Amino acid sequence: MASAIFAGVSMVTFATISQVAAFQYKAVESRQTAQEAREIADMITRAVREAKGDTKLVIDPSIATYSSGVMMFSCASSVCVRINSDSPREGGANTLVTFSKDNYRIFVISNGAMYYSSGSNTGDINNAVVGTQLNTTITAILADSSKIISKASHSVAGGFNGYTPRDESANKQQPFIDFSIISETKDYNSVSANQRARSTIQSTVTSRNYDKVNSSL
Repeated sequence: MASAIFAGVSMVTFATISQVAAFQYKAVESRQTAQEAREIADMITRAVREAKGDTKLVIDPSIATYSSGVMMFSCASSVCVRINSDSPREGGANTLVTFSKDNYRIFVISNGAMYYSSGSNTGDINNAVVGTQLNTTITAILADSSKIISKASHSVAGGFNGYTPRDESANKQQPFIDFSIISETKDYNSVSANQRARSTIQSTVTSRNYDKVNSSL
């Protein structure tokens, strides 16, 4: 009788400990995905707010040049397609490019990861001389695992929308970016509920490049 009671108590104790451990694991994973999403969102917000332009980048000669400091693209493999965001809330982009004079920052969401790169020569993303220079730079970023800023144990998804006008656009409005960042446990659907977490941040950030807008009104 005593042994049966002991066994029963042991089973309950073991189950309780296992449950507590599972809850603790999920809590840690939730904190980590939330922190990752927040850190990436902070980087994007800072990049857009600090984008001053102060130079002209050619994407499609005589069709699309940019001086506002913010651009969006849909990039896959070695091909980047410019998002024609002459009207607010255009998008569907996985790539955000910001620039100020000679400095630039690039964010690419691809293959379940967030890639980030920066440089001090906007010639790296200017198609004025070589029409495929931007594609070449993005391809190099995606081939370099050191450019991944998300955790290997997580998958990152999301995208960019907003208004990033060409210099040729008739609409004169402050550039802005709507973005979403989703950080989740890798192989989320294959992991038990107590061992996975997902965090999502959605935000809108406006460029502070007021001089560029005022000069074009």
